[in-house]
Amino acid sequence: MLILVGWLVCLTSVAAQNQVQSPYKGVIYGTVINQDGTPAKGLTLNALPLGVALGMPLPWTKTNDAGAYRFERLQWGRYTVFAEDKEAGYSMFSTGAGGAAGHPPEVELTAEHPEAEFTVHLPPPAGLVLFHLTNRSTGTPITGVEVTVMSEDITLKTIFSGGFSLPQPILVPSDKDLLLHVTSWGFKEWEQSVGAGKHIRIAPRNRLTLDVQLNPSNSLTARIPSADPKKYQGIHDGKDWRNPCLIVRADGVIISGVNDGNPLPVKAVAAALEDLPDSAWPYGSVVAVQDYRIASSESERPRIEANQMLLEPLLGELGVIAGFRPPACAPPSDQTQP
Repeated sequence: MLILVGWLVCLTSVAAQNQVQSPYKGVIYGTVINQDGTPAKGLTLNALPLGVALGMPLPWTKTNDAGAYRFERLQWGRYTVFAEDKEAGYSMFSTGAGGAAGHPPEVELTAEHPEAEFTVHLPPPAGLVLFHLTNRSTGTPITGVEVTVMSEDITLKTIFSGGFSLPQPILVPSDKDLLLHVTSWGFKEWEQSVGAGKHIRIAPRNRLTLDVQLNPSNSLTARIPSADPKKYQGIHDGKDWRNPCLIVRADGVIISGVNDGNPLPVKAVAAALEDLPDSAWPYGSVVAVQDYRIASSESERPRIEANQMLLEPLLGELGVIAGFRPPACAPPSDQTQP
């Protein structure tokens, strides 16, 4: 399974008021200039620390009507500033500091030089890729895609890789020869991207729609459609859940209504789920997983957490999501299938 680079999870924007509470005194200010030389108004920016491991959300701000911006209360260190505004056609990995830009310009904040001016010259906006994914066996839509975007100009240069919910478009560097690898959880890689990858090139702000049919990698995704949140989003009690419900214990995993309530080894869960009839999946490929913190004793919790960590990638390989985490599943005797 393709995995998004680990530190991407740290790039969620932090609210501006959180910056006000920071004890640090570094300041970066400047102006953002469009390609035609005009100021970029109302554009969202991130300040990215360089040369350090990221352990907190990135500070963000917006430009004013004159294209000016200001970051305050930053820690000492090296920074670059980039646009992170998908509506305007900019993101870190398509147009910013995350690989497509090579070696971005930077400034350094120190106690001797606590303020720095940084003028941002915007590159061309990104191109947009839209995916229409379907299960080749069932013809049903697939709601999530995993994409790796590589540069064709630089051997083995990965620009970014990650999972995305559809139908949102994916921003990619524009006017560049790119190679895509496309798959989804529980499916084999797209036939047209196997090997070197699918070649694309998109002009700035242009859209490319790819119709992709994926072959299931297991019997479950071959016959069960993707999860349909509309069918279960109103459920708040485990007793009302009708898809499989998994109870993670120290000695294994119980699937409600299966195997007389006896725990299965985690590695046996995939086969057990694949053996369930179509009627066991009214919401599509989604399961409930009982909150692992519900344990009979404190001493069991480490083993329960270990089983939980083994279970999650197994579900991903099956193309099954954990869409509901009740404090308790319905007892097996109450688990009825329509």
